[in-house]
Amino acid sequence: MAVIDDPEPAPALAISRPSRGRRIGAAVLLWLAALAAILAIAAIWVNRQVLDADNWSQTSTEVIANPTVRTAVSAFLVNQLYARTDVTAQVRKALPPRLKPLAGPVAGGLRDLGQKAVYGLLGLPTAQTIWRHANRLAIRQFDAIVEEKPGLVTSKGDAIILDIRSVLVEVADRLGLPRSLVAKLPPNAGRITIASSHRVKQVKTAVKLVKGLQIVLPAIAFVLAAAAIWLSAGRRRRALLLSGVALVGAGLFVLIARNVAGHQVTDALAADASVQPAAHTTYSILTAMLSEIAQAAILFGLAIALCAAVAGPRRWAIVVRRAVAPWLAQRLGVSLAAVAAAFGLLVLWAPIPALRSPIPALIALALLLVGVVVLRRQAGAEFPDARIGDTRAAIRAWWRRARRASDTAPV
Repeated sequence: MAVIDDPEPAPALAISRPSRGRRIGAAVLLWLAALAAILAIAAIWVNRQVLDADNWSQTSTEVIANPTVRTAVSAFLVNQLYARTDVTAQVRKALPPRLKPLAGPVAGGLRDLGQKAVYGLLGLPTAQTIWRHANRLAIRQFDAIVEEKPGLVTSKGDAIILDIRSVLVEVADRLGLPRSLVAKLPPNAGRITIASSHRVKQVKTAVKLVKGLQIVLPAIAFVLAAAAIWLSAGRRRRALLLSGVALVGAGLFVLIARNVAGHQVTDALAADASVQPAAHTTYSILTAMLSEIAQAAILFGLAIALCAAVAGPRRWAIVVRRAVAPWLAQRLGVSLAAVAAAFGLLVLWAPIPALRSPIPALIALALLLVGVVVLRRQAGAEFPDARIGDTRAAIRAWWRRARRASDTAPV
């Protein structure tokens, strides 16, 4: 049994380096690929989170289930009720003559009790279902406005309205107010204007552009990276490594931008300091999917960079290729099954949520298996005479040398 102590590959043919113009062109293409990847992450998030009625309604339910947001929403609903009706007058009518002067304090006490009651109400499945349906309707209405579909646009033109009047009526019932008072509520009570008419007109063009870019932009990023690798004749492994690094950089940029923009956006939208915690929480929940997509980009980038590094000239990479060469050459089926099983365990662990989705997981598995086949070709060319037992023998020899070195080392 042959034992190879020094993990040196077979001599490779000398390959000329690309010209200076090609190197500059490849670098520019990689920067453009990174920019396209950043825009692709944003486009995928907009399409999957903001423009998808089901995802939006599900996320909005998570928002309303959050204690901080429920506190702010319950205060809003009760304040809406008090602003639209004279609760003090209604209490005064219900009190005996001698107690009528207490109508004001009683109404104020009812406001505090009402907010607590509404807080509990918003935690009930029924109220959350109403909230979810209202948000789904709002996104469908927005989609109808953007696509100029008739039937879902409200009487206020292009304004997007979140109608939670049914929740407001339930609030009045919880406070014990008479049905006649609820019937007198104006039609716009409980309606939240998400975006005014002129704002909707401004984003129409942008939304139409974003739709479909979730496919176009990733394709552009892939083509740019592939072109950069093609231009880097003689240094294509390095170009592949830099492509992975560019994808990792794009994901990190999105994560940093999300955190930096969060404070600015929520502070600008929530001028009242009392609702800023709820605004920050809402922003965090609504952009959670953006963080997941960015994390998936980082994972894919790291995988690409690792594959490129394993194919490189580093000593550890040569050791890895020599160790796997006989297995890939003589037991390819077993090797592919072992890789697939290890990937299956990674999916079950799901360190990032993207691995729970079938399409990203299948793409990652396909790329991993392709990488194994490419590694088999390179390792077979470098170590054509390698045998399965060589790796074990080499490890034992290395261990013996390490022990001898430690025994002879001066104390």
